[in-house]
Amino acid sequence: LEVRDIALDSRQVMAGTVFCALPGTQVDGAKFAGKAIESGAVAVLASPDAQIHIPAGFDCAVLRSADVRTATAKLASAFYRPQPKHNLAVTGTNGKTSVANFTRQLLQGLGHKAISVGTLGMQPDGIAALPSLTSPDAVSLHRALKQASLQDYDYLVIEASSHGLDQRRLEGLSFEAAAFTNFSRDHLDYHADMDEYFAAKARLFTDLLRDDGTAVLNADIAEYSQLADMVGTSLSFGRKSDDIKLFEQQATPQGQHIEVAIKNALIKLDVPLIGAFQAENVLASIGLLLAQGLELDGLEAAANALQGVPGR
Repeated sequence: LEVRDIALDSRQVMAGTVFCALPGTQVDGAKFAGKAIESGAVAVLASPDAQIHIPAGFDCAVLRSADVRTATAKLASAFYRPQPKHNLAVTGTNGKTSVANFTRQLLQGLGHKAISVGTLGMQPDGIAALPSLTSPDAVSLHRALKQASLQDYDYLVIEASSHGLDQRRLEGLSFEAAAFTNFSRDHLDYHADMDEYFAAKARLFTDLLRDDGTAVLNADIAEYSQLADMVGTSLSFGRKSDDIKLFEQQATPQGQHIEVAIKNALIKLDVPLIGAFQAENVLASIGLLLAQGLELDGLEAAANALQGVPGR
């Protein structure tokens, strides 16, 4: 069969499409399989017990998976090629958008072509359209990543929300580095309790971070040791860190002055960012760059040119 596209919405199916019937909490996508087949679907991906009705006069392959969401993400990753060469991610309760955005800005300041994906869609604007979700669906994500790669964007920095991780939207991506910002009470309308919420976020490190990848962890949070025990290689940041240590922080009329010890070298930055918490976000971003083994010549100029994230 010739596959021309992948779709999660039966209304987006055209000739040659694989329709992925995701099981939902309220509606099962398998209910729309018949409409998708009539619209030209050549295959339907569904769970083993899903009832797939093939309308009379139509022929369609039916693929079964015990984990349709993961299978969909891996299918999309394989179909939409090429993809960015280097994948970085950030999770945590607060700071994901800022860290993803700052990391992209720092990479660009060091001469690399980078995109960030998350609450603000795909940045810079104009590369590919994405819904404004912290972690977009896998098909939309991989389709957009292909467009970015074709425009020579080699670095992806993506926000990894607990919803996106739990719903397997980031499967099919292999991360070279992943950061954890902080952890506090949130999203208990979705997760049963704080343990389940933490476990969803921890999947970034246990399931999606490469075996030779590096975790970038906040040394100042209570969950630091627990996270460090989950991974093989890690870098820490914060006031208690031995890797990326915040020594000095002082508010200025333009933002704040921070002094950071990195690899036994003291770096002095004057970042135009309001709010003491932004120092943690900057350090996390620097950690993601260090985890890549990037040379940091030019870091001071790049950091001092950082622009705040809209609404943050």
